[in-house]
Amino acid sequence: MRKQEDGELCTDECHSPTSERNRFFTGKYMTARDFRADQDYTLEHHRLHNRLLHGWGVACGFGVTTHPSEECRDWVIVGPGVALDCFGRELILRDRTPVRIQMRREAAASADDAHTDEEGADQSASQQLLLCAVYAEEEIEPVPVIYDDCQCEPNRREANRIRETVRLEAHPFADFDPSCWGVPGGGDTRCRDDCDTELPAGAEGCVEPECECGVRVPLALLDLDDAGCLVIDTQGRRRLRPPPENLTHVVHTNWVHGGTMTLDELVELRTLKIRFDRKIAPAEGFATGINSETLLVQHAGESDNLEFVPYDVEHPPQLVDGCRAEYAIDLNFLGGRRRGGLMGSTIYVTLLADMVLDCHGQAVDGNHVAGRLPSGNGAPGGTFRSWFRIQSSYNEESAS
Repeated sequence: MRKQEDGELCTDECHSPTSERNRFFTGKYMTARDFRADQDYTLEHHRLHNRLLHGWGVACGFGVTTHPSEECRDWVIVGPGVALDCFGRELILRDRTPVRIQMRREAAASADDAHTDEEGADQSASQQLLLCAVYAEEEIEPVPVIYDDCQCEPNRREANRIRETVRLEAHPFADFDPSCWGVPGGGDTRCRDDCDTELPAGAEGCVEPECECGVRVPLALLDLDDAGCLVIDTQGRRRLRPPPENLTHVVHTNWVHGGTMTLDELVELRTLKIRFDRKIAPAEGFATGINSETLLVQHAGESDNLEFVPYDVEHPPQLVDGCRAEYAIDLNFLGGRRRGGLMGSTIYVTLLADMVLDCHGQAVDGNHVAGRLPSGNGAPGGTFRSWFRIQSSYNEESAS
């Protein structure tokens, strides 16, 4: 068995696709070159399709978790998954695979950069690593060569098959282009100047790929916390658009979109609820998840400008039971002098689904297309927008 070396990762298979294929006819004499030609043509055009129509990134799977054994805390487990690299090649990992991670702390650049904990131990920063998947090939099943042109090796053997595999490796994060991994606030990614090309952005890699991350598909950013434990971040990886059935959707609300309810009914309802068809990841501060920044309720105020409907400070917008978002309206807002101003107004409910991730780290497909549920247009993210109108109750109309 011969494994593909680093220098061979992108020599023959990463050039521009061949434009020649076999023409068959009766009596044609064929050699290994002819059989390879059709295989190369099919593979190269298939990879060209992958690269230009789908892009590169993780299609599914490739979860990264810490090793369950206490004795193996410097190991991680990479789950099965499928990805495409920048050259359009398919990376298919079929089994859970352990990977040893050798993290180290970097020495402080100066005395001012170093700091110590309460016991006086040095707490210099750790070197972040990017765990990546790399396409690889293995030549397997060596068989005797029945006919050899040179006839100089009577015992010569050749590999009968090529096995496509995935190699997992970790490299210093600082060695990568900033565009290879998504971080809050972004990085020092260069501004491309390709406006004079015939095609829009990306034209440089139209026929021959332009890969700023090379042959690697980043899976996880690894770091050490203050206690020396491994911290795994998979949110910055590049993802390919999943099939619609694999996305999470809004499937129910406890109000009717475009409907009406009396103010008394709203007071009785009080809590607006949105239910999903898959568990949602817990909020990470105010950045992602269900919180006061991603679940908003507004109404048209007396000046016809939209004003925020206050929530109960003791019950802020939150995720309940993993599958339900709740917004508890402040009861003081629904009563008193505000009561008359709400008559005939419209209540707008907005969920910023781009920032609401499911338990797999994928944004909820939240677009409220045609006002129907389940939500979604087949793409992760979007904005869920719904509304209903407050009408006067019978008693209030009689009193007036």
